[in-house]
Amino acid sequence: MADLVDVAHDLVNGHSLSSWWGWVATGAFWATLAAAALAVSFLAQPSSRTPHAIIPIPATDSLFYYRDVVSRGTAAAYENEVVALTPQQLNCNRAVEAFGLARIAEKKANRTRWAFIFAGLFLLLWPTARVALALAS
Repeated sequence: MADLVDVAHDLVNGHSLSSWWGWVATGAFWATLAAAALAVSFLAQPSSRTPHAIIPIPATDSLFYYRDVVSRGTAAAYENEVVALTPQQLNCNRAVEAFGLARIAEKKANRTRWAFIFAGLFLLLWPTARVALALAS
């Protein structure tokens, strides 16, 4: 990162070196910054503007969602509710929760995949910008 800051001015103005390589250096520099910003944004931002984009609130009262569990008031009340369910009801509730968790995992995996793609682009573009700048000088 320190190297990026040290040579940023030279790379931004590389096109003024009256060389094709200077234009390559400047273009690769801006592409490098874009790739880095996109990599960070795919890891840092939720997948939509809603506050529960990664961990959506279940549409129905859940036996496993932490807010619904706490809303029972006491551990005994929660235990009584779970024990009163038939095995079929309990399995149905588990299936709904498993599906919700799978959706969350899929969203996170996709965002992580894109972050790695942009990080890889950064790792390819940065040396390209540096080499092009050296060739332009």
